[in-house]
Amino acid sequence: MWLVWWLSKTIRFMKLTYVLKSKSIYYRFRNGRNLSVLRKLPYEIQEKDWSTAKQCTKPKNLEKINIQLLKFKAYLLEEVNIAISNDTNINLEWIKHKQHSFFNTSNTKESFKVYLKEYLGYYIEKENPSSTNFNILKNHIPTTTRIIDVDLKWIEKFSKDKLKTYAESTVGKHIQQLKLILKHAEQNGIKIRRSAYDFRIKQYSTINTFLNEEEMELIFDYEPETDYLKNTRKLLLVGCTTGLRVSDLMRIKQFELKNDSLELITKKTNQPITVPLDPRVKDFIAEVRPISHQKFNKYLKILCRKIGLVEPTKGYIRDKKNMRVLGFYPKYKLITSHTMRRSFATNLYGKVPTVVIMAITGHTTEKSFLTYIKKPQRDFAEQLKSYYNSTYKTV
Repeated sequence: MWLVWWLSKTIRFMKLTYVLKSKSIYYRFRNGRNLSVLRKLPYEIQEKDWSTAKQCTKPKNLEKINIQLLKFKAYLLEEVNIAISNDTNINLEWIKHKQHSFFNTSNTKESFKVYLKEYLGYYIEKENPSSTNFNILKNHIPTTTRIIDVDLKWIEKFSKDKLKTYAESTVGKHIQQLKLILKHAEQNGIKIRRSAYDFRIKQYSTINTFLNEEEMELIFDYEPETDYLKNTRKLLLVGCTTGLRVSDLMRIKQFELKNDSLELITKKTNQPITVPLDPRVKDFIAEVRPISHQKFNKYLKILCRKIGLVEPTKGYIRDKKNMRVLGFYPKYKLITSHTMRRSFATNLYGKVPTVVIMAITGHTTEKSFLTYIKKPQRDFAEQLKSYYNSTYKTV
């Protein structure tokens, strides 16, 4: 209630008015006693065509200007309300940026050196125009954040507030990207706060679910009664035996099938790869129907519950606030489309050379590839024990 009262009081003291000075239209924005700004707009008219009382133009042929003035007033006041609710500092630079955004008068050569989000766009265009790796940053960095505003405290707040629904490893990845942008800006002569480099993300061991070979056999043996689960089962088995990402799996009918192998260019990395098919799923390629990612994840859980994958398993699920919560859950609740690639890599690891698996999954470093390997350490111990027993048999 206190917040609602405070917002109502704050909004009450906000005011935007229009005046004409030397044939140019200006607006004055006041935010209580804290801020009073007078800014010129890109409109010029004769004094006889301006109504001081109504703060608008008189002739009908200038009605387009009036419409723009009304739209700008509504836009700016709405942006102010949003900024207040997000505890954003409203100052002259903020007002200038909003005006440029509305009237599309921003001078790119100057503004991209000031605002972080604009510099990010400049960096992508200059260094890697086809990259989609920066989408999370692009979606979460406020348009009004200046490069000089980014320091250690800003990054701590940004990672806590804007990236709170992502895994720790994902947060770390995008903070590293942010530091890369800042370093690039600094190398181009833009002043930054070097304390931003001091931010360190906590290192956590990743917890991810995979389907072991026994569970894979259960899926192969299971015969669903409904068509949608039959389709889901086939998609799952193809994914677990090819290591395809879900974005490629749902395009599988577009790929060329040659010598019992799929030939494709991956959607995410634009890599050409050849994937040999498990004989058990070869006939599924012509039968599967692509479905949305959201439906696929939903149907996977239904399928795995019916198969009986209910043992308590440690992992993350999202609560009603979309926050990741660590705990022990029935395994089927932890199965997602990404489980397929982890299952593929984990079940083959140690059976075929690592470089072969990496060629299929598209990993370029063994370090990144090993994050997919989720076998318990005891499984490797048993593998070594079997090797010793078979190699050095006692008489």
